[in-house]
Amino acid sequence: DQFGNFLPLTIAGFGDYRPALYIYATIPFIAIFGLTEFATRLPSAIFAILSLPAIFHLAFTLTRNTKIALTCLLIASISPWSLFFSRMAHETNLMTLLILCGLLLILHSRKHPILLLFSSISFAASLYTYHSARVFVPLLVLLTLTLWRKRVKNNSGMWFAAAVLLIIFLLPLARQYLGGEGLARVRGVSLWNDPGVILKINEFRGQLSQEFSPQISRFISNKATIYPVIFLRNLAKELDPRFLILHGDPNGIYNTPNVGIMLWVEPLLIIAGLLFFRRTNRKIATWLFFGLIFGLIPDALTRYGPSSARIHVLIPFTAFLAGVGFVYLSKKHYLAGFFLIFIISFNSWWFWNQYIRAIPKIHANTWQIGTKEMIQKTALLAPQYGKVWISRSGWGWIHLVFHTKYDPQILQKEIKASPRNDLGFWWVSDIGIYHLDWLPKMLEPGTLYIARPTEFESGITPLDRVRGANGSDIYWFVDGNSGFPTNVFDLDAGYL
Repeated sequence: DQFGNFLPLTIAGFGDYRPALYIYATIPFIAIFGLTEFATRLPSAIFAILSLPAIFHLAFTLTRNTKIALTCLLIASISPWSLFFSRMAHETNLMTLLILCGLLLILHSRKHPILLLFSSISFAASLYTYHSARVFVPLLVLLTLTLWRKRVKNNSGMWFAAAVLLIIFLLPLARQYLGGEGLARVRGVSLWNDPGVILKINEFRGQLSQEFSPQISRFISNKATIYPVIFLRNLAKELDPRFLILHGDPNGIYNTPNVGIMLWVEPLLIIAGLLFFRRTNRKIATWLFFGLIFGLIPDALTRYGPSSARIHVLIPFTAFLAGVGFVYLSKKHYLAGFFLIFIISFNSWWFWNQYIRAIPKIHANTWQIGTKEMIQKTALLAPQYGKVWISRSGWGWIHLVFHTKYDPQILQKEIKASPRNDLGFWWVSDIGIYHLDWLPKMLEPGTLYIARPTEFESGITPLDRVRGANGSDIYWFVDGNSGFPTNVFDLDAGYL
């Protein structure tokens, strides 16, 4: 990695120590196509595409109905949730594909028990892709074993071998957690590490103490009582129509403006699918219902939600149930089918309209539009200066080393990290002549500064600039010899 660690199972990244499997999966594509956006996004698109036949196969295996399986495949292929993540370099597509493969191998192990071993490998591999799998997979496997325990008893030897194989593959992961690296991301986003919760507990105790004794106040308001409430509140956020079908993910990088993560009719179709299985096969209905709940848990355990990325693993479940629900309702009345097709078609048009037209305008900053051009201009100007200061608004070291194709061997020697913040993350502060931080209070001679125009004091004339599609300035390049102050008022808090 950037610090010279050989074949790490977690990548230091920004101090979040993300699982490394997807990053390794990009290596062959980068070797073929070079270090480009296309090479880094292509694996994610391929994994998303491969998930489609896997969803078809899962639906057909559970229903033995080709029409239902094709409908599930179609819904998965046009889902805003699925399409959005398939067009960006993200680990979730590989995670979901591996979990799907693990499920399919379990389903076919009835006739071919040896497939259980490959299922274990697939499930184990998913745990090295994205943190959500480390919560979801154990719960899903336990649910599956519980519901189909008779099948386990009939082939206990192979199931035991599969369990042993799974444990072997998880030993490196256990070592990471014991060493603390695997917990870095957990510490950063988990709700039990939220300092605001303690303040709320104490505030609520103060209110209760006006009517009750201190002992009763502590009994009512404590971690054991507050955390479950927060957890349930987070679950409710994930089921909020504003998240599912109206506005989508609150995080701009995962958001298509005014588009939910699902099709408008998808929640209705999911409910119809569950009702269908409740009448025809209660065991599958139970498996699907709790599978949906388990998929929500990884996000509900965090303080930043709802997040479409952390519940991405549910796409096969929602697409399957929606496909079943569509066929079920269409059989009830043929006009229902025409109505659903019309709504879904209009919904698809609306998604692409917003994705292509609205994102570049509304989420220009979140999607870091103009940053590539800024780095390219910086590389041309940098040889004229002894130091180049790039503001944190320039999105940090990733863009710098990626777009300049910085030599990895030199990078490993020059890179320096700042101390960890309260969330456990850190920032790369220096790479060679490049310094990455909020602007200082005064510009220093001999230094090139790059930042948003609002970070500089009025009256400064930039050497160069990067403009957006609407003509407004995104970044300014300023020579430090001007000696002007900046708009920074607190280097720790940010800038005006």
